[in-house]
Amino acid sequence: MTWFTGLGLDEFKYIDQPEEITVSLGGGSYTEYIYSRSYATDGGTAIAEYNDASTAAVLNQSGLGKTYLLGVSFSDVILRNQMDMDFSADRGDLNTYEPTTDTFMLFLRAIYEENVPYATWKHTSTKESKASVIITHDLDSQSGADLMSDFVDLEISYGISANYNICTHYIDDAIDGDYYTMNNAVYQYALTQGHVISSHSVGHFRDWDDETTIPLGAPGNTMATYLPGNNGTTTTGATVYGELEVSRDPLENDLGIDVKTFRSGHLLWNEFQPEVMEALDYKFDSSFSANSTLTNFPYRVLYERSLSAARSDIYEFPMNASDGYSNDDPANVAATWLGILGNNVDNGALTVLLIHPNREYKLDELELFIQGIPEDVKAHNMDAFGEYWSARDAFSYTVSTENNILAITLGDSVALPVHTDVSLVVKDGVNLAGLRVETHMGDGVSYEAVVNDSQDLVLYSFGVD
Repeated sequence: MTWFTGLGLDEFKYIDQPEEITVSLGGGSYTEYIYSRSYATDGGTAIAEYNDASTAAVLNQSGLGKTYLLGVSFSDVILRNQMDMDFSADRGDLNTYEPTTDTFMLFLRAIYEENVPYATWKHTSTKESKASVIITHDLDSQSGADLMSDFVDLEISYGISANYNICTHYIDDAIDGDYYTMNNAVYQYALTQGHVISSHSVGHFRDWDDETTIPLGAPGNTMATYLPGNNGTTTTGATVYGELEVSRDPLENDLGIDVKTFRSGHLLWNEFQPEVMEALDYKFDSSFSANSTLTNFPYRVLYERSLSAARSDIYEFPMNASDGYSNDDPANVAATWLGILGNNVDNGALTVLLIHPNREYKLDELELFIQGIPEDVKAHNMDAFGEYWSARDAFSYTVSTENNILAITLGDSVALPVHTDVSLVVKDGVNLAGLRVETHMGDGVSYEAVVNDSQDLVLYSFGVD
């Protein structure tokens, strides 16, 4: 589906990259994809077309009003993609920019921005930063443990806190030996330097997404009772409860921490994952790649791969850049990552980088990437960003304008002070004659305000007036 950006419509303000102008609805061996309609314009203006040149979206203007008609459903182009239920719509592997899902969400936001005076929306990055980046490391080998402290030191030298996702591989099978119990000191060192330790499963099994081989299981597993293994082909004795429970509890017990984040081995997804993560009090996941979900924004995963399934409380942060290279020139690798970051910055989207800390040349790649992060992009660890995003999700408000004065009324469930990083953007806010933020009871709310590059107001640090 191709957007007609050449029309110069304000609604296309975020759709300016080739991967955004033409998006993917399906591919691979499929001959039929999602259900769609095409239209005769009948006096309207075609604003998008399918690859058979039929009209995919229409804009009709009547007086001061506008009607937008899309030939696809948001369930199909957003929810379906987020759970990797698309019909092979992904156009590339890791380290390629894939914004198909995002274009539809950003199209809606642009409609609101360009047609509602002083449009006000929740920003997708912390405070006034343009976008956010999260650096993560998957430690699933002894070589990763051997070099981990070098990555720890490099990041801290730049003031960056990262997530180190640890496999508690205390078993001895065809995949590997016990590389967990002997490396407690380096995990402790990462914590003392301000990094975060997260879970990366026990066995790092390649059949994690096979629910017959790795079923739900039951809680109550320990290192003494949970003894899975892989013979080089098939996993035996593994359960979802076991992998999530015994990859968390040893870390918490040995390190005295609260593990909130999980990433599966090989970025595979088990259907029981959201249910078990909730039961075990995990909060955040990063087991999908943005190339699979076709989105770079966080979202709450569904309990099942069904468009009618309920949303879980688990937030997904898709990974969109990784060390999936064979010792390429570090400058080229970093440039690829920074290209993805740059596209995401333009949309206010999140960039999640994965590096296995198991090769020295990856230190050069990482440092070049860190040096290229723009000053107005904020680096976070996933736990901190997840807490921000959860608070953002729970933040509610209404707006009204009278005599060029904007009133923002917080929802009755909003407790003060609000998470300091949660921010609102007020379109063209510098032109307001006045601005008031209040509780649902009419009490004044304090805030900080800055003006961004677009002359919009960015408000944050909402507290008691």
